[in-house]
Amino acid sequence: MSHVEHEWAREQIAAHLAGGLPAEERARLEAHIAACAECRAGLIDRPAALARLRDKTLYPAAAG
Repeated sequence: MSHVEHEWAREQIAAHLAGGLPAEERARLEAHIAACAECRAGLIDRPAALARLRDKTLYPAAAG
């Protein structure tokens, strides 16, 4: 994954969480998050982010 793609993704997370990304960009970002452990780890500290991403099945709910 390129540095440029990673930086683009990091810049888009807030818009995504607010529901403000067009479908094509949302799909691109979700694909990046699914493949990027660093971005997933950065979202763990954001409860709202986790809730939205769980809805997308990128973060399955923890058992228990």
